[in-house]
Amino acid sequence: MESDPWAVRARIQAHVERRGLIEPGGEVCCLVSGGADSSCLWHALGALGYRVSAVHVDHGLRGEESKADAHFCTEALGADVIVAPPAATEAGLRDLRYALTAGRGLRATGHTASDQVETVLYRLVSSGTAKGIKAHREDGVVRPLLPLWREETEAYCHSEGIV
Repeated sequence: MESDPWAVRARIQAHVERRGLIEPGGEVCCLVSGGADSSCLWHALGALGYRVSAVHVDHGLRGEESKADAHFCTEALGADVIVAPPAATEAGLRDLRYALTAGRGLRATGHTASDQVETVLYRLVSSGTAKGIKAHREDGVVRPLLPLWREETEAYCHSEGIV
């Protein structure tokens, strides 16, 4: 696994350019949770020269932990916090987050290769299809971290002093 922050950012940049995810120096709103993946996303895109902002959607599902995540996102990442009701399913939560942030322009999420593997396996078992996570959704959501593994985002955050 790659742990050099410069090399990690180079891989992100190569993926962004190859897929045309973000215009050079463009503006992007990072949807952040407070975890390593989205924190890495926010930091790396800023370090690569993109104009980044952040938004955190707080569903309050984990009590004090949810409050701590929202506080971290505000203080460390400069995120706006949107308080939202919980939904019945993970898909419902995701759909609500995307709907609540729709007016924020180009949005980026911290989905990694680890998430990609989980998604493909889930879809194989549940529907028999092997579709993965799209690098660029039709609704303006991009996934710049798909070439990275979760362990790499954690190592990146530790080496950059983020978490």
